[in-house]
Amino acid sequence: MRFALLGTGRISGWFARTCHDSGIAEPAIVYSRSQERGEEFARSHDIAAWSDDLDAILADPEIDAVYVASPIPAHAAQVRQALAAGKHVLCEKSLAVDLAEAEELVEAAKKADRVLLEAVRHIHDSAMETIRAHLPELGRIWSASFEMIQYSSRYDAFRSGTVLNAFNPELGISALADVGIYPLHAAVQLFGAPRRTAAMTLSLPNDFQASATVLLDCTSTVVTCRYSKVTHGVTPSVIEGEDATMTIDKIAEPSEIGLHYRDGRTRTLMSVPARRPGDTMTGELEVFAQLVEAHDVDHRFHAQTLAVQAIVDEITAQAGESAPPVR
Repeated sequence: MRFALLGTGRISGWFARTCHDSGIAEPAIVYSRSQERGEEFARSHDIAAWSDDLDAILADPEIDAVYVASPIPAHAAQVRQALAAGKHVLCEKSLAVDLAEAEELVEAAKKADRVLLEAVRHIHDSAMETIRAHLPELGRIWSASFEMIQYSSRYDAFRSGTVLNAFNPELGISALADVGIYPLHAAVQLFGAPRRTAAMTLSLPNDFQASATVLLDCTSTVVTCRYSKVTHGVTPSVIEGEDATMTIDKIAEPSEIGLHYRDGRTRTLMSVPARRPGDTMTGELEVFAQLVEAHDVDHRFHAQTLAVQAIVDEITAQAGESAPPVR
């Protein structure tokens, strides 16, 4: 499968490396509005071609699929354009800016008879299957807490008076869109769509949503999702049952997963060297390739995308009703 990569950010580099290392796909060309940036990215990631002409890229019959890794507000237009050109699309999270747009893109993919998959790497990672497979050992699960507390390397600049793009809400960026999506997807993947959502959010003086605690009523389990780009988290994610508790060191890229029984026994389910984000993209690429091979355009992962986007919309709505930004 030959991919066109749209975007030259760090995550596109991880994806190119995953393609090379896995042998599942070939990153054939990269698109950038800047020829210079595109060439630099292509040469540093062993990609044969680059272009600033998206129409020409999409018209190339040798391109099978498109990987969209542009800023979130640009996703919809590029996804539509790629689908209309007959390409399968793997789009970085979040697929859309709101639920209505996400639903429209899913329907556009079905109409075009092409696979569209939101690239949410951790729900396709083998560690997630390890977590799911051992949930029965916990007994009746009452609560879970998923954490993505990650101090941004760009926050120091903000504190010094310089607002970089990573903290510019006018670009559609927020802690919710950047890191909050990870605990939300884990919650829906393991416990289903919630009946109710309650969100408590905190924003910076420029209205950038920086941190939040979200409660999800998943019928028989209450899930707490915490995320932040302005603090450094050290607490693992946990799933608490009547018979045992599971701990997960990092929900986005787990390397340590353990069981802690009521009688004091412990059991290690996973223990590997610390993993980087780029180490957890193989699963999503495998799933995408399988969907394309099966020509499964109406696949089950659409429901996950739409369920999480509905939560995101609700959090955003509740944030608009919350207290003023922290000054």
